[in-house]
Amino acid sequence: MSCESNCHLQPWSNATEEEGIAVASAAFVLFSGYHLLNKIKKKKRRWWMTSFNKSRSRYNGSDMLSDLLKSRVRNLEISVESHQKITNIL
Repeated sequence: MSCESNCHLQPWSNATEEEGIAVASAAFVLFSGYHLLNKIKKKKRRWWMTSFNKSRSRYNGSDMLSDLLKSRVRNLEISVESHQKITNIL
């Protein structure tokens, strides 16, 4: 391959084709690693949010609290008195 016909295509005139492929592959690996490190991380939903917010309709606090009380979720224990105190405050 003569440099007279293709010098304007290759900015590195002394580099071989294998070196160009190596540089391109190294750049690809570095940029893809940079992209993976800087991806926007979604917030993980809590266990009780995933079960009660599956529908697209809006949930207000009273409805969610009553649903939590009805389902008797084992990790979240709210007594009826505290529910009444909360609804009286609202």
